Amino acid sequence: KYVFSSNINSAQEEGLLYTLFVNPMAPYWFLYTLLFLFLVSPIIKSKIDAIIRIAVGIVLYMLSAFSLLSFLPKEIFSFVNSICYYLIWFVFGMAISYFGFDKRFKKWFIVSFFLFLGLKLIAIFKMAEIGGFSFVLTFLACFGILGFVGDIYKNNKQTPIMYILSRYTMPIFLMHTIFAGGIRSVLLKIGITSLPVHLIAGLAASFALPILA
Repeated sequence: KYVFSSNINSAQEEGLLYTLFVNPMAPYWFLYTLLFLFLVSPIIKSKIDAIIRIAVGIVLYMLSAFSLLSFLPKEIFSFVNSICYYLIWFVFGMAISYFGFDKRFKKWFIVSFFLFLGLKLIAIFKMAEIGGFSFVLTFLACFGILGFVGDIYKNNKQTPIMYILSRYTMPIFLMHTIFAGGIRSVLLKIGITSLPVHLIAGLAASFALPILA
């Protein structure tokens, strides 16, 4: 991203050390935030612990979503804001792991997902995705998708396809932009501007090359 900065969407103007320690480039900010989330929110040990943790997470999310942390010094604002904004989803994942999926809620997974789709369309046309409404939409989407995935893992047996996906989800997530951007830069350098070629080559590189790496 630094060498080919003139050929990508988001140029990386600073050097490697600045990128690593001062202002991490996307998507690597995620790793820094995740590290501190592990430190401030250890594994859930009980039902009461889960309820308290979720309540605290929602309150902190609202503080971030409604820009109520702007009084903080700029040196620590980004750090604190990211912790507050993403803690609820970290705790939500731990709570699901702790409580498991109850088959009685299966129909609610389906309802949640389609309710999300409907509200999302309203938000797009009405430009209403702000603050708490965004949280509700994301929760409905997560609840519906995770319920669907949980249903795939019936009797705690993992299918071969899900096994492959679970092995490579993290490297694909972390490296897909580097390889997709690299392929795009190379294609442009040799004079290939065809949209279908860029699309197919970029998608293939986004999955295959991180897995290979």
